[in-house]
Amino acid sequence: MRRGESMQREKLLLYMLGIGLFGLFVWGFVEIIEEWKENEIKQFDDTAFHIIHSTRTGNVTEFMSDLTQLGGITWIVLMVIIVAMGFALLKEWKSSLFILLTNGLGGAFNWLLKEWFKRDRPALEQIVEQGGYSFPSGHTMGSTILYGSIAYVFYRILKNKWAKVGIVFFSIILFLMVGVSRIYLGVHFASDVIGGITAGGAWLLFSIFLFNVLEWRKKYNRLVLKG
Repeated sequence: MRRGESMQREKLLLYMLGIGLFGLFVWGFVEIIEEWKENEIKQFDDTAFHIIHSTRTGNVTEFMSDLTQLGGITWIVLMVIIVAMGFALLKEWKSSLFILLTNGLGGAFNWLLKEWFKRDRPALEQIVEQGGYSFPSGHTMGSTILYGSIAYVFYRILKNKWAKVGIVFFSIILFLMVGVSRIYLGVHFASDVIGGITAGGAWLLFSIFLFNVLEWRKKYNRLVLKG
C-alpha cells in the first residue's frame, strides 16, 4: 500500500473513531443525568466513594491534593497561555488559536452546565473546601479539554507514531487521575467526574470537528481559486 493511501486510511479510521466517541460521550452524559434525576445513581456514587476513600492515608492525601491542582482553573489558565504562546512563537497560529478557543469556551460551557443542573456537592468527609455546584466536575472537565486539546495538536505535528500514541496515552492518564483526586478529596461524586469526562470529551471532539471543517473549507477555497 502506498504511503498516501495509508495516510488516507488512517485519517478515515480516526474520523470514524471520533464520531463513535462523540456519540458515546453524549450518550454517557445523558445517561448520567437521567440516572441522577431518577435518584438511581446513589448506590454507584456511594460505592465509588467508599472504595476510593478506603485508600486514604497521609501520603496519598498529600499526593492527591497536589495532583488535583492539575485541573484547577489557575493551572489551566496558565497552561493555556504558555502552550498557546509557544505555538504562536513557532508560527503555528492555527494550533495556538485552537488551544485558546477550545479551552476558553470549554470553561464557559462548564459554568453553564453547573448553573443549569445546580447539583450540591457531597456533604461529608471533604478534605478540602470547594464552593460552587458539583455537576459536572469542573476540574475533570477542564483537564479533559486541556490535556486532550494539547494531545491533539501535538498528534498533528509529531511524525513518530509512538510519540503520538505516548502523548495521547499520557493525556488520558492525567485527566483520569485528576477525576479520581476529586472523589478522593470528597468534593465530587463519581457521577460528577464521569459527567466531566463525557462533557469535556464531547466538547473537545466538537471543537476538533469544527477545526477540521474550517481547514477543509480553506483548502477547498484555494482549489476553487486555482481552478
